[in-house]
Parts: sequence; structure tokens; C-alpha cells
Amino acid sequence: MISVKSFAKINIFLHINGRRADGYHDLQTLFAQTELHDTITIEEAEKTELRCSEASVPADSSNLIIKVKNILAEKYGFRNEYSITLNKNIPAGGGLGGGSSNAACFLKAVNSLSGLGLSYTDMADILGSIGSDTVYFLHDKPCYAEGRGEVIVSEAELPCAPVLLVNPGIHVPTGEIFRGGNLKLTAKADLSRMPLVAGYAELTAMLENGLEAAVFAKHPVLKVLKTSLLDSGAEGALMSGSGSTVFGVYRTDEQLESAYSVIKEKFAGYTVFKSRIKGAG
Repeated sequence: MISVKSFAKINIFLHINGRRADGYHDLQTLFAQTELHDTITIEEAEKTELRCSEASVPADSSNLIIKVKNILAEKYGFRNEYSITLNKNIPAGGGLGGGSSNAACFLKAVNSLSGLGLSYTDMADILGSIGSDTVYFLHDKPCYAEGRGEVIVSEAELPCAPVLLVNPGIHVPTGEIFRGGNLKLTAKADLSRMPLVAGYAELTAMLENGLEAAVFAKHPVLKVLKTSLLDSGAEGALMSGSGSTVFGVYRTDEQLESAYSVIKEKFAGYTVFKSRIKGAG
């Protein structure tokens, strides 16, 4: 049996470079994991079965963990069966990459547990086939990425800054946002020239998301939430991915604690997490 932590991600920046010939958009982003995590427990069994603590999360073949297991069987003839328990803390569909993180962590754990011997490239191919941000979770450090988000350019280091993650429980369909227009387009940058070690000021200066305008137009409360995080003392705030989670970055734990109280009272009913950027792996 093995238990692993499956960490949530935020996008420090998310730039949209334009539409591709395949219908997707070219993106450039800086992924960073936070200390918020799910826990996955895996043990050998006669039949693979997934149990999840959150009833709204599917446990069938639509779950990315099961998709990974099925690819291993189809592509590698992998016949090991597992009882999988997924204890969810990361809000589903909130722009924090919970499902993608779960899939990558399951794959890494099974590769280690079974001695399957998959290389990084093998695992990246599997994960890239089921999602755009899944490959990132093979890494423990922040990473610059481009393409659909599956092309990792380089690892980086960020300060382990306190962050407040606020999820209003709104589901934002990513495809609908990309198809709906009102995206902020950014000229493609050379990510290889971006700082590999960034300080706090560089971190907050990089906060930008080309999807915010489109999502805020549909869900104005998210703009109110971002403004409230800034008013609470955050030195930067941003929507993660396509939303609906918005995060604030603070300089000190004391500022975070003060902001937590304010935001919890103002947005009663929202899910609020005190966390920290996992900056250096």
C-alpha cells in the first residue's frame, strides 16, 4: 500500500497567444503548486475500484485516474489491479488542476509500486493524451509551459509566499470560455529567458490571466472577489486557469491570517483555504 499527496496548482500567469489550426489555443503559463492537496491511497486488489470522499467526483471511466489505468492496460498490457481511495480537498472544476494532479500522482505511484519502469517521456505521453496541464504534475517545482500547457519549457523557483485560495463553487466550462471570445491575446514570449529564480516582487509583477475578462463578464462576482482580496492586503490577486478559484498572494503569514477572517466573513458559503506556494520543490 502507498499513500501520496496530490497537490493543487495555480497559474502565476496565463497568456493566450492565439488560436491554433487544431482548434485549441497556444498558451504560455507559469504553473506553481500549493500546499493544498488531495490524498490518494493505493493498494493491490483483485479488481480496480476507485472510491472518492466527494460524491460529485465521478469514480467511473471518466475519472482521469481510471483513464490512466486503462491506458496502462491497453498500451503496456498492465494487468495489476488496485483499490484506490481518493480523499478530496481540492475543489473540483475550480481551475486548480485537481483531477490532473490526481492522474499524474497515481501514475507516478503505480510506476514506483509495480516496478513498471516507465520513463518521464512515457508518462508525459500518457498524461498529455488525457489533459493539457497533466504533464506539469510530473514535476515538484514551478514550471514554465507552453503549447496547450503540456510542453514543459523549464523548472523554476518561486518564493514560498502565503496564498489565500477562494472558490465560490461556480463551474466555468473551459471550452465555452475559449470559444466565446473576449480573450486577452499576448504576443508569444521566449520562456527560456524568463527568470528561473524569482523573488517576491517578480512573482507579484507576473500575475496576469488572459481569460479573466471573458470569465468576469459571465461571472461578475469573481471580479468582486479579486478586488476584495486586494483590499484585504494581498499584494497581487488572480483567477487561476479558467476559474472559478481566485487567489491572493500575501507577504506575511500575519497578513494572510487577517485576510482569511475578512474574506470568510464577507463571502460566507465560499470555500476558503489558507495555503502557500511550493516554490522550490
